[in-house]
Amino acid sequence: MVILTHPRIDRKQAFCAFSRIRCIAVFFALALLTVGCANTPGPRGFYANALTPGHTAKLAEDSARQMTALFPPASTYLSLKQPAQDAFGVALVGLLRGKGYAVSEVPTGRKGQDKAAVMATVGSDFGYVVDMVAVDQCRVTLTVGNGAISRIYSVSNNGLAAIGYWVRRA
Repeated sequence: MVILTHPRIDRKQAFCAFSRIRCIAVFFALALLTVGCANTPGPRGFYANALTPGHTAKLAEDSARQMTALFPPASTYLSLKQPAQDAFGVALVGLLRGKGYAVSEVPTGRKGQDKAAVMATVGSDFGYVVDMVAVDQCRVTLTVGNGAISRIYSVSNNGLAAIGYWVRRA
């Protein structure tokens, strides 16, 4: 009968092996947390209070024009995940509906929440952010599903001018 002996592992080697396993576990836990944070949508809404009603209307018109260029109106159902109570949101939703989009909105009161919960699962997640990136520059970001389109505008007393092209993140 042959007995195989295993080399003894001293305490220092055992501690190093346990430490490596613990470091790998912590790394994977942090990686999972980071992925979860990356998929969480940020705050949505209108944060550019320095814009005039004319600027806001022009931003909504340009945004609706770009939406029709990228997403076919008659076959795209949008589920707005935020209350459109600001001037930009009201104008954008009105323009999109006028172009043929079906847009459902989050109810602001208790009435209609059950219906909205069912309708919210049907359409593509839709939202917007309008914010100031500098004293004289604002940015419009529209999210549809998992993608987003953004554009930066120069704001002046004379009007509003697009600085660049629409940027699309799929």
